[in-house]
Amino acid sequence: MLGEIERIVSFGIRRPGYDEDLRTEQHLLDRFNELGLRDTRLELVPVNYWQPVASRLSVGDAATDIPCFAVPYTDWTADEGVQAEAVYVGNGPDEAFDSADVTGRIVVADMQFGELNAAHLKGGSMFIHDPGNTIPDGPLHCANWLIPNFRAYYESWKRGASGFIGLLGEMPIDGCELYVPYDGFLKKTPAAWVGREHVEAVSSAAVSGESFHFTSTGEGRTVDSHNVVGILPGRTDEFILLTCHHDAPFASAVEDASGLSVLLALAEAFARSTQPLERGLIFLASSGHFHGGIGCRKFVDKHRG
Repeated sequence: MLGEIERIVSFGIRRPGYDEDLRTEQHLLDRFNELGLRDTRLELVPVNYWQPVASRLSVGDAATDIPCFAVPYTDWTADEGVQAEAVYVGNGPDEAFDSADVTGRIVVADMQFGELNAAHLKGGSMFIHDPGNTIPDGPLHCANWLIPNFRAYYESWKRGASGFIGLLGEMPIDGCELYVPYDGFLKKTPAAWVGREHVEAVSSAAVSGESFHFTSTGEGRTVDSHNVVGILPGRTDEFILLTCHHDAPFASAVEDASGLSVLLALAEAFARSTQPLERGLIFLASSGHFHGGIGCRKFVDKHRG
């Protein structure tokens, strides 16, 4: 299984529609065939290919750029970037936008994260195996893929801002590389994340109304990605679906090459088994988890009923 993880990670950044993810699709199809699954196929899933090329942010006359990372699926600036006065809106309440004219300016906002809470997870579980009572009911860690106040971005877009800078002050680590939100929805206002280690400098400059120079350039188009499907038939016409997504925000092992290794290990174990299956098994390596889960939705739409 570790070998499978290493092989998938070796393809590189597997974002929806990237060549690295398309090569992963073909690898998984080949593996399904090698393991003896039947009716193996690629099922079409169109996605928005979105690849940033350059992201730069500087404040005032500073010669040094502040590291930033383009917010997924946001639009690009012109090649020369945007030079505009910044405006700070805190965590983005309505009164902050009502009291400031953000038209043509670069909005700077503090982002807030959701919370992964054990009590909530337990409440939705069918069963819990924790004989040592090692999982407390309180918060486990911040859910940085959930941003409750991302509406501050949409408000900036609606009010004609020329750019948006989200400050990641609540991140548990330094750095700006956050691939969130991953809904696949193309957004018009160029935007970027700034890591917690630069929050104070950027927010202070925005409060002072300093001029920011922001550049975010890249490529975008529609690309055909695919769900990868293989089947082991059973004695009845009922099926159990086993699935994991093959795309990833980076060259990611945990998200989710590890899950793909489990999917392949299960396929191998059941394909080698001499015991007949009562229900058939469908193995689905889905596309576009980082495109609003489009692969799973397309699969359900195609095979509903």
